[in-house]
Amino acid sequence: MFLTLLSFIDLYSKRIPKILLLVFVVFNHQLFSQFNKDDQISDILYLKNVDIDSTIIGKTIHIDFYYDSYGKQRGDTISLLVEKTPIPFVELRRDNDSTQIFSQQYLESSTRHEDLILRISSFKVINISEKILILSADIRYYDKSDIMYPIKVVTETFQIQRKTITKVLVKKENNNTLPYARKPSLDN
Repeated sequence: MFLTLLSFIDLYSKRIPKILLLVFVVFNHQLFSQFNKDDQISDILYLKNVDIDSTIIGKTIHIDFYYDSYGKQRGDTISLLVEKTPIPFVELRRDNDSTQIFSQQYLESSTRHEDLILRISSFKVINISEKILILSADIRYYDKSDIMYPIKVVTETFQIQRKTITKVLVKKENNNTLPYARKPSLDN
């Protein structure tokens, strides 16, 4: 692309006034920069805590706890009760400026439980109140030698305090029309 532009400039520089050439180069740069921004891959809608309302009941979500973990591989740690035992989970994320894939975000136990790794791939929103979100999740137990296939799966219901939530990541559906959903920005 750049070499083509240089060839064009060299070939036509004698015929085209320099100011028009400059306008052409700047316009093309802006056009291609905008195209690249719109070429992002994402199946996630990001909602700030204040934007969480009943429109996400029944939706599949992830939670960004405490501090914004966008763009970090390891995020915050949260303790959740699994089979009546408190288990510390850490946020594991693989999102960046150009790619945000819902299935690549999850919680994983930071300690072993029954000598197994526990993973929560997503939550389902059951209910929302002013102070808590009621969620259900399948907790998958993995042997460290085979992280592809769970040994067992347990479904739990959680009450998550809203004050622990920075953002909710909602899995986009084909025609998801949440009016305030937006991609994250660095100034959030």
